[in-house]
Amino acid sequence: MTTGDGKPARPGVDWLAGTFEEAMTMLEAAVRVAKQRKMDYQDVLARTNTDLLPISA
Repeated sequence: MTTGDGKPARPGVDWLAGTFEEAMTMLEAAVRVAKQRKMDYQDVLARTNTDLLPISA
């Protein structure tokens, strides 16, 4: 995988789970991050009174 300029893309997760429990912990963390980002983006959109995410966000 590469970016548009040909540089290697960095993965969202850079380690593998060694056990089922570790995989579940990683999944739960990823879900929490995604939910928090969604709430943060919604706050930005409300403050800027738009439905487009500003570049600065």
